[in-house]
Amino acid sequence: VLEGYGITLGSRFTYEPVVYAVEDDYQIVFSTSDSAIAWVEINGENYYDLYAGSMRSADRVHKIEVPQSVLDAAGSYRICARQMIYRGPFGGYTGDTISESYEFRPVDTSDGLNYFSLSDVHEAVEAATKAATSREDTDFIVLLGDLVSMVETEEDANLANDLAHGITKGEIPVIYVRGNHEIKGEYGEVLYKYVGSKNQEYYYTVTLSDEVFAVVLDMGEDHEDD
Repeated sequence: VLEGYGITLGSRFTYEPVVYAVEDDYQIVFSTSDSAIAWVEINGENYYDLYAGSMRSADRVHKIEVPQSVLDAAGSYRICARQMIYRGPFGGYTGDTISESYEFRPVDTSDGLNYFSLSDVHEAVEAATKAATSREDTDFIVLLGDLVSMVETEEDANLANDLAHGITKGEIPVIYVRGNHEIKGEYGEVLYKYVGSKNQEYYYTVTLSDEVFAVVLDMGEDHEDD
C-alpha cells in the first residue's frame, strides 16, 4: 500500500554535513533522501531544524544553528534525521532515525593560520577538491562564489555542500560567499537554505575562535533581472 502511494520506508543522507561559519554561530547543513525532521546532537544536547518554534518536516535540506563555542569545546557532533511519512493536524507517522558522527577541529592560530579559498569552480568539483586537499593542516576554507554556472536544480544548490564536504569531511569551518552566477536559475531563490546565510541574506560578519574576523560581502547580480 505504501509503495502504491509513493511512500518509501527508510531514509538516508544524500549530502553529508558542512559546518558554515556565520557571525559567532555555526550552521550545519546536510540533506536527506526524503522529507524529514532533523537535529544535531552535541554532548547530549539536541539542536533542531526549526521554523517559528516548530520542527521543520517538509524539506530534504536541513540547516541547524549551533553556538560556535559549544561545538568548538566539544570537538565532535552527530547529525540525526527521522523520515516524515505523514504529518497530520494532531499527529503523524515517522520512520526510523538515522545518524552519523563527525569529529570537528576549531580554528587554532597558535601555530599560525592556514586557509584555502576557491572561486569560479563552475562545476569542476573533482579538480577543485583535489587542489584544496593537496594542503595539510588547513584551518578553514572559503568558497568565493561562482561554484556553478546556474542554480537550476537541487543538485546545483547542493554543489557547494558536495564540494565543501569533499574537502573538509565536515571537520573544519567553511565560509560561503555568493557569486553572481548563484543568483541565476530557479533554485537561486532558495539557495540560502543550502549554504551559510543570515536572515536569507548573503552579507554578514564571521568570527572564528575569537582569532579571525571577516566581513562577507554580497556582490549581487551583474545582469538585468527582468
